[in-house]
Amino acid sequence: MCLEKGEAPYIWHLQLIGTCATKYHYMAQSCASILHLMHKHDFVVTHMADAVAGAEKKYTDGSLASSLIQEIGRTNPKDYVKDTVGAENIGCFIVQLADRLPKLISTNIGLLLPHLGGESYKIRNAFVSVLGKLVMKGFRDVEGEVNSKSIRLRTKQAMLEILLERCRDVSAYTRSRVLQVWGELCEEHAVSIGLWNEVAAAAAGRLEDKSAIVRKSALNLLIMMLQHNPFGPQLWTASFEATLVQYKKKLNELQPNPASESVLDGLPSDGDTCNGDGDVGSGNEEEVGQVTKSSKII
Repeated sequence: MCLEKGEAPYIWHLQLIGTCATKYHYMAQSCASILHLMHKHDFVVTHMADAVAGAEKKYTDGSLASSLIQEIGRTNPKDYVKDTVGAENIGCFIVQLADRLPKLISTNIGLLLPHLGGESYKIRNAFVSVLGKLVMKGFRDVEGEVNSKSIRLRTKQAMLEILLERCRDVSAYTRSRVLQVWGELCEEHAVSIGLWNEVAAAAAGRLEDKSAIVRKSALNLLIMMLQHNPFGPQLWTASFEATLVQYKKKLNELQPNPASESVLDGLPSDGDTCNGDGDVGSGNEEEVGQVTKSSKII
């Protein structure tokens, strides 16, 4: 094994890891070393994903990737609560692995299900990102027997249902990440027509979320759904033009009259105060009241 011209030295190390684990069956030792390195150093995550994917491509053997997913699934979810750096690195690894080997990860996704109920939101964020990658890339081909097709369709449907359920996650970061994943699925046209209304309803409900990042992600999802609406080119716009004129009239009625009010009239002055409800009031209201009474007497 030698380096080709222009290759970086770390490419040889990646090939060496894949060869030792896959060809010479040093599986347990390789998995332990890879996981240890990823828990400690974040810069090796991408390289390890490349090494695992390269070994699967070169030897047509996904045992290294399957063993790593199995070891991650065996880890106690509570361990990732204390080890936040390790949780972030492992989460990034499985997301990149799902991007490179979607079909292989889709067959082993059940091993990661215990972490979906764990307390580490970083692992849950990674899990929903993995589901999004698998839905986009893991079910594209239509080859195979009828039974295998039905099984894969049920698996895809189960993944989409999990993504819908995670919109009500206890962590605002996970809720925001799920909405972002739905936006990516809409952009890739990976959302079926039957789920379109449910996703729109979930996004509309998250507009009233207590977290600002969730509301922002929900609004971006609705914008993405409008831009990639599957019925858009076929909609008859004549029925909406009449309502558009009506709502424009209502908006014009709600707007203040520019002749009677100036733009600067709505701005608070330096002496104005604001109460807890957000209403702006003047700090000398008593003086204004006295002037008003005196003017009435005169």
